[in-house]
Amino acid sequence: MRLLLSATAVLVASTLARAGGPPPRLTQPGWLPANARALERLIAERGRSSATWDAHHRPVATFDWDNTMMRQDVGDLMLADALRRGTLRAPPGGQWSAVYAALSAAAQQSLARACGAAAERDGRLRTDKVPACADEILAVALDGRTRGGEPAYATPDTDALHHPYAFSAKVFWGQRHADVRAQAAAAHRAAENAPVGATMKVGSREAPAWVRIYPAMRELVAVLQAEGFDVWIVSASLQAAVEAVAADVGIAADHVVGVRLQAERDGRLLPRLESCGGAVDAVMTWGTGKRCHIQRAILGAPPAMQLQPSAGAQRVALAAGDTDGDVAMLQDAELRLVINRQKPAVLCRALANRDGRWLVQPMFLDPLPPRAEPYACAGVPDADGKPLPDVAEVVEPQRRVE
Repeated sequence: MRLLLSATAVLVASTLARAGGPPPRLTQPGWLPANARALERLIAERGRSSATWDAHHRPVATFDWDNTMMRQDVGDLMLADALRRGTLRAPPGGQWSAVYAALSAAAQQSLARACGAAAERDGRLRTDKVPACADEILAVALDGRTRGGEPAYATPDTDALHHPYAFSAKVFWGQRHADVRAQAAAAHRAAENAPVGATMKVGSREAPAWVRIYPAMRELVAVLQAEGFDVWIVSASLQAAVEAVAADVGIAADHVVGVRLQAERDGRLLPRLESCGGAVDAVMTWGTGKRCHIQRAILGAPPAMQLQPSAGAQRVALAAGDTDGDVAMLQDAELRLVINRQKPAVLCRALANRDGRWLVQPMFLDPLPPRAEPYACAGVPDADGKPLPDVAEVVEPQRRVE
């Protein structure tokens, strides 16, 4: 079920706010009441109806996309769809290291063996005709290992780069940004219309073929925009793919920060990440890389400051995420909304809630049952570097906000 907010409704809400009336409430079902109230307080304190709102320095809100704005992962969907249809490009000269330099020798050899027969003269990689090639790419991209069980990457992840996500983006090299965006839009439309739980055959695997944007999150974005917030998506999925789906909740392409690849003059993507924080091909929108790209693209910080936490007037007002790769983005915000998928590093911080600015929200569709055992948080530092205690989930009723 999708919530469609008309332009008239948004205009009315905005007009009421400017006139000094109460800001719009969050009316969609699924919110824990305390979370809805906390978000509404932030909107009232920082939005257009507050005495401090400044049209030239609007409060910023940043949202992760995958499993935060919607159920499922648009990057995984895009990769599965491309493999199913055989639209990726073969690596230059058959060398997979030219696509992703951090691949292990075992992964390079496995990909070369599985995909050699899939490469055609026109440069296409016909994973639709060679299932073993699709299987090997998915193993490297989703499992971080070859089908033979060997590590797919020669170096560990860094604080600002997660190899499987970066590899999943770089395999779209050689295609034009606009073409990838169009492919993503078509795949997303089909997945939104598919029944919940639908799958598609990719190689020998079954991959999710459905997605659902959460109506409650769609409404939250619309209310924030009507109240004068500067709303952005910051995602670890490919830029073009996130642009396509963000448009469905009223967020323009110039307010999307996904995994950004460098491009040729003709728009063809290169297998190299855009620089951030002075680092070349080493920082993506994951972990502290989300902080870096927020500082760079949204807050306008110089390279020397892009990996530093934002503070004071430059601090993001609201951030929302669901996983450990969102921790830095969340910690830098005034108010932090965590969609609970029971990811330990982010839940340790959110449930400890030392400064009272974390909100833990069950998923809006098929929420996970409460975790029986406390999260073991030894070795997980809070933003101030102090260790966190073990924490348990608090079971609260999930009901429609009245």
